[in-house]
Amino acid sequence: MTNEEMQRTMQFLLEQQAQFTVRLQKDEERIARVENAVLLLTELARRADERMDDADKRMNNFDVSLSGANDTLNEKMARLAEVHTETVQRLDALIVMVERYLNNRNGSSQS
Repeated sequence: MTNEEMQRTMQFLLEQQAQFTVRLQKDEERIARVENAVLLLTELARRADERMDDADKRMNNFDVSLSGANDTLNEKMARLAEVHTETVQRLDALIVMVERYLNNRNGSSQS
């Protein structure tokens, strides 16, 4: 190999090394961006998971309170039915008393 061929080979190797270094720097920048993106996505996924857990807890609490409210509503409806029945009975008794009173009044005025 002549001195000139050796120089060209060395020049070629240096140019290749320089191109490799430039590509490596670009790749390192891209890798850094990808790492940041992965970190961001991981954080977003963690937050979404926490929000879903919170939503599940709220839904469970709502179900429990709704179940309790439903029990209370059923109790109140049963009590209302009892009161309604009592009111109807009392109203019926009042009607009977008024009818008797009116019948007695009408009967005594006709005599």
